Amino acid sequence: MKIITTILALVLPFLMFSQKEVKGKVTAGDSVKLKVSYVLPTEHPSIEVLFKAEHPNGFPYWGLEKEELQVFEANKECEIIYLKHFGNEKPINIALVLDHSGSMNHSRSDIIEFFGGDTTLFYNPNDSLWIAYSKSDFKPIINLQKAVSNFVEGFDFNKDKISVYGFSTVVDLVLPLSNNKLKIKSKIDSMKAQGSTAFLDAIFMAANQLPENDEINIIVAITDGGDNASSHTTTQIINLSNSKKLPIYCIGLGDVWELPLKSLSDSTNGFYLYTKKSSTLDSIYDLINKKIQAVYEMTYTSDNWSSDSSRDFILKFNTEGVIQLDSNFKFSLPPEVILKIEERNRLENLQLIGIGGGVFVIFLLGMGVVLFKRKKKEKIEFIRLYPNPGNGIVNLELKVPESIKELNLKVITPKGKVILSESINYDLKILNLTRLRAGLYLISISKEGYNTVSKKYFRR
Repeated sequence: MKIITTILALVLPFLMFSQKEVKGKVTAGDSVKLKVSYVLPTEHPSIEVLFKAEHPNGFPYWGLEKEELQVFEANKECEIIYLKHFGNEKPINIALVLDHSGSMNHSRSDIIEFFGGDTTLFYNPNDSLWIAYSKSDFKPIINLQKAVSNFVEGFDFNKDKISVYGFSTVVDLVLPLSNNKLKIKSKIDSMKAQGSTAFLDAIFMAANQLPENDEINIIVAITDGGDNASSHTTTQIINLSNSKKLPIYCIGLGDVWELPLKSLSDSTNGFYLYTKKSSTLDSIYDLINKKIQAVYEMTYTSDNWSSDSSRDFILKFNTEGVIQLDSNFKFSLPPEVILKIEERNRLENLQLIGIGGGVFVIFLLGMGVVLFKRKKKEKIEFIRLYPNPGNGIVNLELKVPESIKELNLKVITPKGKVILSESINYDLKILNLTRLRAGLYLISISKEGYNTVSKKYFRR
């Protein structure tokens, strides 16, 4: 008995799950990988950028401040107006793919109970080794349910939604996207370990049913073995997920076949994690929660007034000694911004011609300046829109010059695509956008000869 106790004391510490987690600020010697999700230039010269900052191993950096970053356009440093954590604002949709096949019970004939307590010994005939486990590790389904239930608690169901796809021989436990936390947890708790493993079919169904929009959409999938019941292939899933820009976060548990899981994650810009012990699943799901929500929104002022539609910018850390793996990014200006820049450049050139020209040109320039000042003084003001986030019924509060009877309304996606363009009466108070899908939009109000104003709107 004493010999076995000594073996347990030596072996147990090395069986614990451990990974280096990146925390706090970026410091000298750290490696950083920036992932830019989108650039929103519709309010040029103000440019909005949505990005993540991660270690090359995939762990997120937290607590970034604007003083740590620098932005350059056309070799000129740009002023960063603000930087904020964005994961707690943008809607998040998560598809949970959960293994409840028979192996999640770990019923093994070669498990020997030790002292009738919480510790068991498992004999691995392949390596001729006895390995010590906690008894709870031989009921992975219980630990999975607890970990996923805690994971669900980390989201804001005023804006976020979660769907559930439990699988064994078939995908038999399905809950579509829901913001009902009790219903989500009830579906998770209803899982019973039984049957074979239709892992790929479950992921394909999740990818097929997740929406294609500008929200954060992610699949989080776990399995403890090789797929032996699916009709779909990894290639089909990768093609579907990439067409909808869906990253897949895969978790391998126990004696799992890791190759297809790594392929799914690597090919869809996701992340793969492995653990031998189900008792560590709580830590893994907590890490995934952080990765999903570790998104930053930055606004900077561009001093680049070129009318070229293609732009390059550099985003980098100004901390000495930081190893940055990528810093150069591209974006395109939408047509209305290019027109705005060309008009600004035209007026600037007119002023330069007036200075060097005759009295007649100066006279015209003077009239142009008077008109320009008048229009600038009589400007449109977008005071607020509410409720925001909302269900599509939007109250507008505008201040409009008396001479304006109609306004141009545009609804623009974060990628610069105009999905709605129409004329509205200046005295319109309520806007019906219920036909829009859930997501982030830019509501733009304009009038020819006057300024353009806009505000962000989150459609639930």
